Amino acid sequence: MVALYAINISFIPNVTYNYYDVSTSISHQKIDLNFFNTYRAVIESVFNAKNNFESCHKDVRIPRGISFLLNYICLTNGCLKRALESEVSKCEKKQFLKWLRELYGRYGMNWSNIEGAFNKISYLILKSPFSYPLFCFYFKNLKTIANVVGYFNK
Repeated sequence: MVALYAINISFIPNVTYNYYDVSTSISHQKIDLNFFNTYRAVIESVFNAKNNFESCHKDVRIPRGISFLLNYICLTNGCLKRALESEVSKCEKKQFLKWLRELYGRYGMNWSNIEGAFNKISYLILKSPFSYPLFCFYFKNLKTIANVVGYFNK
């Protein structure tokens, strides 16, 4: 919660946390419709935090913590990727993308709010009329795309 309301937030390149991949953990479980709907609730809570901050502080600048969550969690690896790789139907996934696109439009999220090359690519895909097949391609080829984006950023 502190990161949500922080005016500034920094990330360090040092490894300060050792992660162990456990095959029985929740991150390896199949995602059913209830878990899929939880992603909607998580994304809505991030947008609610953004709206609460703006209304409380009368400030249109999104705090770095909220900006990070709106960009990374919603657009790149977090909820969006897991939701599209879930076991729910293709129709549900398309409805989820439509809902997310409308949510971004309703809350004034646009190109200028998006930070980072991968988030900008995800935002463009989200806004496209063919977002589902494009995201499937994007996430399937993320390593290759990362190499290309890294090459152009040099």
